[in-house]
Amino acid sequence: MNGENNHNNNINNNNQVNNGVNQVPVNNEPNVVGAAPINPNAVPADKFVFNQMPVQRISPDQIQAQAQPVQPQVQPQVQNVQPQMQPVQSGQPQGQPQMPQTQGQGNHEYKPPSKFKVFMMLFFFVLLIVFVLFLPDIQMMVQKYIDGQNMDDSKITSGKLECALNTSTNNLDKVYNDTFTFSDNKLLKASYEISTRGDSSEDEASLLEIYNTCQQLANDVSGVEGVTVNCSQLDDKIIERQFFELSVLDTSLIGSHFTEAGLTYPNFKYNEDMDKVESTMRQNGFNCQRRG
Repeated sequence: MNGENNHNNNINNNNQVNNGVNQVPVNNEPNVVGAAPINPNAVPADKFVFNQMPVQRISPDQIQAQAQPVQPQVQPQVQNVQPQMQPVQSGQPQGQPQMPQTQGQGNHEYKPPSKFKVFMMLFFFVLLIVFVLFLPDIQMMVQKYIDGQNMDDSKITSGKLECALNTSTNNLDKVYNDTFTFSDNKLLKASYEISTRGDSSEDEASLLEIYNTCQQLANDVSGVEGVTVNCSQLDDKIIERQFFELSVLDTSLIGSHFTEAGLTYPNFKYNEDMDKVESTMRQNGFNCQRRG
């Protein structure tokens, strides 16, 4: 009986406690602006029951370890290594790196160019200046030469016909250079040059005979109008020159003189056609070329 009474008393006490916790006075006052709203289900502060948690003891070393700040990991920086400068020597600008000397470098002294090299440089320099100064004249001469080579001989009706022939004997060499002056393709003048060359000692007699014959012919025709003969001797060379002014020359007066001298007088006449003259000379073995 007593146990039932105690049980009922406990139940009543619990109901009173529960009624006290759940019965929270209601605040009928209006909410004030800026104030926090009151939760009707909130438990009063004096009614909170804190859970009892087991207390963990911390040693002073752990507290000091936790209190130390965490050091950030710093990556090592790559240093830019500059090349080490060599000590400055005398005669070398300060602040510039010393260049390594190759084997044998710096042991040779400066040698000025030879006189021959200096002379050649000056010679080519002067030659270049002369070439530049006379360049227009050189261009004109070259152009005339090209025009003369490209021109057809048959189209030149006024000018000169130059013919040449080389012959040789056992001991003498002869060169014939004949020139004919013409206008409108008609012959006006003629000149002949004969060069005879031999050995000055072995052919002295032959060269002397040729020279004496030339001098005899020159004396024979000296009084004839329209013809002139000149002779010259240069050591081992005899040169005979004959000039004919065909417009005033009487060929009958000189034919016999050429025959006596053992020479052949050309049979060309004044105003003879130049095509015929050129053809005759070529048939005799001459190489001919007209020049305007």
